[in-house]
Amino acid sequence: MDKIKEIIVVEGKSDIIAVKRAFEGNVDVVATHGLGLDEKLLNELVLLQEKRGLIILTDPDYAGKRISNIIREYVPNAKFASISRKSSTKNSNVGVENASDEAIIEAINRARPSYTESKERFTQDDIIDNRLAGLPNSKDRRIALCEKLGITYCNAKQLLIRLNSFEITREEFNKAIEEIGD
Repeated sequence: MDKIKEIIVVEGKSDIIAVKRAFEGNVDVVATHGLGLDEKLLNELVLLQEKRGLIILTDPDYAGKRISNIIREYVPNAKFASISRKSSTKNSNVGVENASDEAIIEAINRARPSYTESKERFTQDDIIDNRLAGLPNSKDRRIALCEKLGITYCNAKQLLIRLNSFEITREEFNKAIEEIGD
């Protein structure tokens, strides 16, 4: 299955799980963590829009609409997907995480995603070989690397995901690693 080029933006961890399940993992998903949108995350979304494009899929409730509106102000060219309240409600709880795989796929497809061949540029070996995990100074190296690449600091597992999601080139990565030195 080809991978969706755009990154899907959802509200929380349960939504990430639901979207990845619906697309059998052939999609990259990031969460806003509810209304906790800060300047750093919004700037990261702007960068992701420039590199890959975004599809925003929030819950069909007040908070979801508010999150969508905030993102729309920062990233007006993002695509927006919507899921009906009826298909995303379970035991009076409204949310993307309650929707069926079919409802999620239908909502994303209405936003007209682009598809690309699935490819991973970076692997766990890149993280280990460049001392970004498993050593006493690994955290400091990740902080410096993230700063150089313009991405929010994260743990080693998330760094690997972000390197591939942000389509960081091998050249950009190697240059940043060289600049942070030992």
